[in-house]
Amino acid sequence: SRPSRDTIHGDDAVKPCVSVVIPIHNTGRLLEACLASVMAQTLRDIEIICVDDASTDDSPAILAALARRDARIRVLTHDANQGIGPTRNTGVRAARADYIAAVDSDDTIDPEMLATLHAAAIEGDFDVVCCGARVVDEAGQVLETWVRPDATVIITQRHRDLFDLVDPMAWNKLWRRSIFTDHDIWFPAGTRHEDLGWTYRALMQARRIRILDRPFYNYLLRMESVSHAFDTAHLVDH
Repeated sequence: SRPSRDTIHGDDAVKPCVSVVIPIHNTGRLLEACLASVMAQTLRDIEIICVDDASTDDSPAILAALARRDARIRVLTHDANQGIGPTRNTGVRAARADYIAAVDSDDTIDPEMLATLHAAAIEGDFDVVCCGARVVDEAGQVLETWVRPDATVIITQRHRDLFDLVDPMAWNKLWRRSIFTDHDIWFPAGTRHEDLGWTYRALMQARRIRILDRPFYNYLLRMESVSHAFDTAHLVDH
């Protein structure tokens, strides 16, 4: 899917260390907190790709204001709503960095997340670096913490149980961009849980995976979100 507009700030010739892809649709009241957490990363050499999936709330105005404040923010806009899968794909296709981070627009990340994951990726030549996450409510209270044991996984011809290796979310991981582009692996359209199947397809293309036992990602539990709504269609998507 092609966005109708790409507003680029800064020097497009300089490749950043990490491209942070943020799909956005009508999350205006939470958007500033999300973007503030990304803008505050200790790893400064990043680009922040915000893809507005035809929002009808104040998200476009918030994005425009933030882009004027921070030259690392790029704003891309869909003419019509396409869903979270194609919106993520738009951001990845526009990314210039060798590594991709996926952050949902209602979540936040700790200041050291990208620096830690990127350093691990470079030092160990990892295709994927994973971290833990916290589940938080809108008051900021931590409801649950997810972490897996610290591990380095070298994928060989031997069978590996990838379903047991890591959780099936795209957003608590740093991905080498070539996993998308070299293997033509893109998020599906028309599903409410676009990363459940995609994550394992992508992991099958990874040679080296690093798992860090530290929670850096803050996943907001809000019952009105798409991932928490439930009907027969959601069950079929699973």
